[in-house]
Amino acid sequence: MSRSDLSTPVCEVQVARDLGGWAVGYLRTARPQDITTKAHAADFVTSVDRDVERKVREVIAVTFPNQVVVGEEEGGQPVPGRPCWYLDPVD
Repeated sequence: MSRSDLSTPVCEVQVARDLGGWAVGYLRTARPQDITTKAHAADFVTSVDRDVERKVREVIAVTFPNQVVVGEEEGGQPVPGRPCWYLDPVD
């Protein structure tokens, strides 16, 4: 999805719903190729977690270039005065 794919003004809620629908479909078919741990042995991150976060970040960057993403896998920092998305991709 890109700005050019949208024929009407973009609404954050609709983009979030579209991405959620995409993520559900992706999760049904994707198989993690890489599983690692973060802070401790029960804190897993998979290639699917990273793929979903990457896709969401790409869509938001194209669709809402002035907005910020703070994600579980890739981090980030909120910026005062700019809308911020908080992302926990698979949980």
